[in-house]
Amino acid sequence: MAHDLGYNSIDILEEMKSYAKLNIELFNKILELKKKNKVGLLSNAAIGIFDLLFPDLDFHVYFDKAFVSCDYKIKKPDLKFYNLAIDQFHEDFDEIYFIDDNISNIEVLKNTKIKGILYNNNNNEELFRLLNKYI
Repeated sequence: MAHDLGYNSIDILEEMKSYAKLNIELFNKILELKKKNKVGLLSNAAIGIFDLLFPDLDFHVYFDKAFVSCDYKIKKPDLKFYNLAIDQFHEDFDEIYFIDDNISNIEVLKNTKIKGILYNNNNNEELFRLLNKYI
């Protein structure tokens, strides 16, 4: 893609790395949550971007299943993507929560069995209060 746009791919990757930050507190909370719950990752990220940005991080430690849109040729906020992820767990869940920082990915869930939660990336405290009920 960088070549097609006339950019140096190394420069683009370095810029992306400068913006990519892991929320360690949140990842630790996910580990706690995973002890009693199933936890999935739904992402619209490009192919291989996690490996490029976070080569030492094993996402499977934190998530039972990961769904990256490019692998399925479908992405959020398409309801088919959410339903595909739920179906892949092969379980009947009493409650399903989806947490995202993009309101359009939450609004699409209004008339479904999935409860959408809007997450402010700058405020773990509010989200942690909710998640603590399930730990």
